[in-house]
Amino acid sequence: MDGVSSFPRAELDRSAATETIWLYEMLLGESWSNVASAVQRAHPRELPIERIGSFDITHGCGFLAWILGRFSKLPAAGKAVPTRLRVERVGNCEIWHRTFGTFPLESTQHVPCAGVLVEHFGSLIFRFKVQVRDGGIHFQQTRVSIRVGRCELPLPSWLGPRVDAQEMPEETENQTRVRVTVRLPIVGLLIDYQGRIEQPEIVARGEVSK
Repeated sequence: MDGVSSFPRAELDRSAATETIWLYEMLLGESWSNVASAVQRAHPRELPIERIGSFDITHGCGFLAWILGRFSKLPAAGKAVPTRLRVERVGNCEIWHRTFGTFPLESTQHVPCAGVLVEHFGSLIFRFKVQVRDGGIHFQQTRVSIRVGRCELPLPSWLGPRVDAQEMPEETENQTRVRVTVRLPIVGLLIDYQGRIEQPEIVARGEVSK
């Protein structure tokens, strides 16, 4: 969609937080059965969950990438950075709380229609076409917008960031492998993070596992 559009704000109706909305099953529809069991277990019906792992984080080279990385407040580069993920359901959305070392990164995900995932990172709104390949989940970005008030302003391809992401099964049922790459026009690589994350454990409502 071109131009300015009314922003379809994700509904965070906490009164509906106890409803069972299986986001990724709804997202993938019949293709869900083709997802490897390790990846399915990473997206269970019961929420909240917590997962732990470690990620290698790489920043782009060059002065522009360094400046943008600083202003974007990205997690620091490093090897085997301890990582924690907590996912909770609020209304028809999932809230993803990530922590890389001590750096927090939060987003909100919702599904406007089958095969399409919308993810909000602050004022940036990413839309992905989601497909199953080789038992994993692949996220192909189709649009990025910026929120201004209640309006959504699509960013042209020559200006907006480009995100590629995937989650693949590992050799055991207890792990999946995740990779996320963010690139910018002219600048090139902004950040890449990849690593293994452990099989989720169900967390009692309102509690955080230690």
